[in-house]
Amino acid sequence: MRKNIFFKYMSRTVLVLVLSFTLLGFSLTAIVSGYFSDEKQKLLNENASSIALMTADLAKVNDMVIDPRMQSMMGTLGRSIGADIFLVNNLGETLYCSCIETPCIHKTNKVPLDILHIVKGGKYSSKGTLGGIYDANQYIVGLPIMLDDVTVIGAVFAIAPTSDFDSFRADIINMFLIAIVLAGVLSFVVMFFLNYRMVRPLRMMASAAKAFGTGDFSQRVPVTSDDEIGQLSAAFNSMAVSLSSLEGMRRSFVANVSHELRTPMTTISGFIDGILDGTIDNDKREYYLKLVSDEVKRLSRLVKSMLDMSRIDNNQIELRYESFDIIEVIYQILISFEAKIEEKHIEIRGLDMLTKTEMYADSDLMHQIVYNLIENAVKFTQDGGVIELDVFEKDDFVNVSVKNSGLGIKAEELVHIFDKFYKTDQSRNMDKKGVGLGLFIVKTVIALHKGDITVRSVEDEFCEFSFKIPKPHQGRADKNL
Repeated sequence: MRKNIFFKYMSRTVLVLVLSFTLLGFSLTAIVSGYFSDEKQKLLNENASSIALMTADLAKVNDMVIDPRMQSMMGTLGRSIGADIFLVNNLGETLYCSCIETPCIHKTNKVPLDILHIVKGGKYSSKGTLGGIYDANQYIVGLPIMLDDVTVIGAVFAIAPTSDFDSFRADIINMFLIAIVLAGVLSFVVMFFLNYRMVRPLRMMASAAKAFGTGDFSQRVPVTSDDEIGQLSAAFNSMAVSLSSLEGMRRSFVANVSHELRTPMTTISGFIDGILDGTIDNDKREYYLKLVSDEVKRLSRLVKSMLDMSRIDNNQIELRYESFDIIEVIYQILISFEAKIEEKHIEIRGLDMLTKTEMYADSDLMHQIVYNLIENAVKFTQDGGVIELDVFEKDDFVNVSVKNSGLGIKAEELVHIFDKFYKTDQSRNMDKKGVGLGLFIVKTVIALHKGDITVRSVEDEFCEFSFKIPKPHQGRADKNL
């Protein structure tokens, strides 16, 4: 069965928690065990040492003189620390003992001589049964009773059962298990909601992506945080907006192209059929053939724009740099629009200020750029309006400006004017032949030349496009890019 990311995170989180708590439990148990054992041994050693010193002070040479209160004191000490304390002679026989049981196991058994030999050597500390005297393991501490620095007259043993530690360790483990269960449940609940909250945007993105596949770009993912998931959600929404806009432009483009292809093809077909079947008189054939020629040119421009866009999308445009006079290009283009300029009585300003200006770029592409800008200026300038041209050099760039009077472009549309397939509301009414690719191609080609293009406009007054291209010595550096 396919596991989703939520259960992957949860299972790994639970595994990490279990391993962490287990490691913590073993570590804590080991630390507590070592500490308890060391403290117990230390306590037994301190009490055994006190008894040994007191006994040595009361002893006489070759004999042991014990104060009658020694038995009572040993019993009090033994009960206070939960231990057996007893004295033995050099033969391992018990002389006095803190226990009150009868018969006393210490008096009925001798301390093994090998253990007593170790005690006489300085100190004995171990866990065991003291040679079988005890049935279960005990903490054992034995110290010699020194009459002087050489003479040993006996030994003191302090013994405590390890069962106390076992009980203490069991209590620690039980408390730790309870803490693990409570912490585990709390951690599980917290991690469940955290993981669910983290994974929820991803699930919504997956659902939205499926909707995108069906053409529905209205889905959005809520941005609920500033972390990586929040940034991913914001980026996803931005992508959705772009896809929605692109889809709208694509549909508009398809509709426009379909219309643009169908209209001239229908016109061409009708006129050709009329000429062939004699419906159109011979004296009108030239007129209709000119219309056919215009429609063919219109189709050619549309196909060229689409091919240029395809080359741009596939990074197939290769720049062929050369030096040329940009002013001469402008004059050539103005001549091609002479008829339309005169028809609309447009005044061209700035020509008298233009002087030869060398530009280092792809001349064919620059011709296309200037042609597109002047064509738009002529198209959107009102009858009797003005087109103003300017070319100048500044900061190692050649600057070209085309400004026309007219309706201008709305401020909210300026940010989209260079988008692929975009057409302004004004353009939709006045530019019946365009499909919104011209300015996109212009901006892209200028960017390939390491240049830049800007647009200024005041509604109902003017619109101005300005672009700049690096001067020759900079352009050559980019020739092979």
